[in-house]
Amino acid sequence: MTICAEGSITTSMNIDDAKALVHSNLAAAGLKVDADDADAVAGKGGKLLKYRLLGIWFMHTDELPIRFDVEFTETEAGTLVSAEVHDRQGVGIQLGQVLDPGKYEAAGQAAIAEAFKGLTS
Repeated sequence: MTICAEGSITTSMNIDDAKALVHSNLAAAGLKVDADDADAVAGKGGKLLKYRLLGIWFMHTDELPIRFDVEFTETEAGTLVSAEVHDRQGVGIQLGQVLDPGKYEAAGQAAIAEAFKGLTS
């Protein structure tokens, strides 16, 4: 998997409140949470089968298959929320990154923006 986008924000919320907000934001954006640990959330989104059948040119950025990892760290300033979004193209030649690399980056940035919605710095 290739990292498509990264982002972080510091919020005045405690870890539990920030995690609950991010969790609900991801669910509202249609992203499925697979792992929910004490200080991290991970999951996936998009439509892998449609991507494999139609290719990157016929996919909207919100349908591209992605994997996300969000970590929560307590700091003096509040809670640092860090996110990474990876492509989920699977094995083989990853033509999506070669043919249209900006599209996956846009999908990653959109997923991070949705996850961080409502978190104030």
